[in-house]
Amino acid sequence: MTEEADCAFLCYRAIEALCSSFQSRGDRHGWPAMHVALGTDRTQIEDTVKTFADPVRHGNWASIKTSTSAQRNAMLVLTREILSRYLSWANTLPEDPPERTEADVAATEGSG
Repeated sequence: MTEEADCAFLCYRAIEALCSSFQSRGDRHGWPAMHVALGTDRTQIEDTVKTFADPVRHGNWASIKTSTSAQRNAMLVLTREILSRYLSWANTLPEDPPERTEADVAATEGSG
């Protein structure tokens, strides 16, 4: 990465993208499910990445926190670890989703 400010932003976006795969239709927040499935920790993600990423994510450039190379390395290591856990978790999923029954289809159509 060539820009210090991009590190936290891009790491957090990667983690958020993984989190979105844990969102269910009725729950827009996949964080709890992700933490359970991957063994991740909200506080660690917030302290290591999110606090540095938020100003950039929200366009508040005046509030960008400077980070040391050690802090950026910790962001990258944590993000890589979460990505690795996600890939391991995803490899445990069945290749093909189960067949949908007529009852599943009817329930889905009735809830929309």
